[in-house]
Amino acid sequence: MHAHFTSLLLNLKEITITNIVNVQDDFYIYVQPTDYLQVCPQCEGRNVIRKGTAYERKVRHLPAFGRCVYLLLPAIRMSCNQCGASFVWQ
Repeated sequence: MHAHFTSLLLNLKEITITNIVNVQDDFYIYVQPTDYLQVCPQCEGRNVIRKGTAYERKVRHLPAFGRCVYLLLPAIRMSCNQCGASFVWQ
């Protein structure tokens, strides 16, 4: 299945689909954020660095074709150089 058309069907604008897996009547969609960095949620500064991926989130999306759909999102750790806050990609 082509990821571009799946993104259009699911209306996911802030993430890019990297892989789709069918496991026991459920769809698992692996995604990555389209932007490399995110602004700091505390001070809204743009001087942010990435510190790697801590774990993977499993988020249930709307059902499709009578099956459960799960988005597997990386929890990307980030740190703000302005205020020193550590946070995970929202």
